[in-house]
Amino acid sequence: MARIIVDAGLVVALGIPLALGLNAISPKGLSISRDYFPDTASASRISASEANRSGAAVDSPPAISSPDSAMRERLAKKGLSLVSFEETLTLYRDPRFAQGLVVFVDARNDAHYQEGHIPGAYQFDHYHMDKYIAEVLPICQIAERVVVYCTGGSCEDSEFAAMNLIQLGIPGEQLAIYGGGINEWRDKGTEVERGPRLSGLISPAKGK
Repeated sequence: MARIIVDAGLVVALGIPLALGLNAISPKGLSISRDYFPDTASASRISASEANRSGAAVDSPPAISSPDSAMRERLAKKGLSLVSFEETLTLYRDPRFAQGLVVFVDARNDAHYQEGHIPGAYQFDHYHMDKYIAEVLPICQIAERVVVYCTGGSCEDSEFAAMNLIQLGIPGEQLAIYGGGINEWRDKGTEVERGPRLSGLISPAKGK
């Protein structure tokens, strides 16, 4: 046992100097002062720092677009604009509404329209256009701003109705889509009109 320990000691004593010597003269030798296993966070910081010094672009997480921005982009490709609740309410209270220069168009079917719509809004169900064109088209032709809406959210009836109005000659820049629709309008506590549209234009200057 003592002999084994002595032999192991000689191997270690001779091996360490020999290994250090070979490492020193080898072109692929290891640097004793270098950390070959840095932690991931440190490595990331070093890479970013080096990239900044060199002027290289550093990859960043892609921006996540909101549903509104995605809808706005989609509508823009069709020549349409998106308006928020605040913008819609401003138009609703605009004196031009009472003059017929601001028009609201409800793109839903009879049952939903009768349940409640923006006061003074004209119905224009694009699935049955022939039923509404005679009334809606002349109104839209003289309007300066036409706001089309439906249920809101994922409902696209307002977009289809607006595109039909464009095909009928209404300029796209005069049309706007209220993305929140009647659901948001109700949720905000704004007044609705039930049943058929009032025969005369109303003055909504004060709102609810």
